[in-house]
Amino acid sequence: MNNDLQDITLKLKEEQLDLAKEWIKTGDVKIHKELLSEEKIFSIPVQREVLIIEKTSIDTSNNKSAANPEDIICIPLSEDRVEFSKHKVKLEDVSVYKQQFEELVHIDEILKHEEAQVRISGSPVVIDNSQ
Repeated sequence: MNNDLQDITLKLKEEQLDLAKEWIKTGDVKIHKELLSEEKIFSIPVQREVLIIEKTSIDTSNNKSAANPEDIICIPLSEDRVEFSKHKVKLEDVSVYKQQFEELVHIDEILKHEEAQVRISGSPVVIDNSQ
């Protein structure tokens, strides 16, 4: 019997996936208040009070009353004066804070591995002791 077969050891290998996470800075945020100006126009009715002295002369020949504009005297007595002041009113509170969220990231990758294959040529007797 010719024994050309020597003892051989095959080193079988497989690929494994190494996972690592790294915390990186993805952006910057700056929070500030901005003062905006807007012109507002208000219309407010005001009143005033005047004393009117009207002098009319009577024409005795026609029995008519005639008033000339220079015979009317207006004296201001009182009036509404508009005064205003501005004050600040709280509109809202704006809270700024950080919050972390966790989500699952799915990775689909094909990993390879090696398997031992036995090819039989001729008609040798194969004894399987693994059963």
